[in-house]
Amino acid sequence: MPIRRTENGSKWDKTPLCYPATLNAQTSDIILEIGPGRGDFLFYLAANNPRSPVIGIELKSKRYFKLIERTKNLNIANVQIMQADGRDAVAKYFNPESVKEIHVNFPDPWPKRKHVKNRLLGEEFIKNCARILAPEGFLSFITDVESYAADVKNSIKKYKLESLSISTTSDEVFPTYFAQKWKKEGRKFYSLKLTKLTAASI
Repeated sequence: MPIRRTENGSKWDKTPLCYPATLNAQTSDIILEIGPGRGDFLFYLAANNPRSPVIGIELKSKRYFKLIERTKNLNIANVQIMQADGRDAVAKYFNPESVKEIHVNFPDPWPKRKHVKNRLLGEEFIKNCARILAPEGFLSFITDVESYAADVKNSIKKYKLESLSISTTSDEVFPTYFAQKWKKEGRKFYSLKLTKLTAASI
């Protein structure tokens, strides 16, 4: 995937920027983190999965370039960064059954009901995650908004994803900056792990 932008269509209807310039999206063991922020969890995933491409998908330009700088400084060879909307990325840039893990930690909850349509984990996003996940691959989702977790859970069966676990404790959450901050504030975390069914179990 070349490092360039086209100018047609909407703001995010264009070829995403990537670092390195060629995105390694043709294997069958990709790990994605959507919205990696500072990159703490992204680099943790890379260190613990050295043979897998670990791709961070970040929307904001400032964070995208900071992630590139941190990747270079840490010299982690299996990290790749894409600047794109997560919804567009899972819909367009990954082959069916090519991804073994998708991680989404604390996305914008859009708490007002009239804004729910703006949430990342809408039905179309979940459907596309199901398409690109390998059998027994999983989508891990963490939020501090109970209604968001409930809405995601209600969408699962429609797209051949199965809920494996829901936790309302914060102990299992990776200690990113915001996770630690919100834990100190006494917020509850809702953790949802969705695993794609195999053909035999559908």
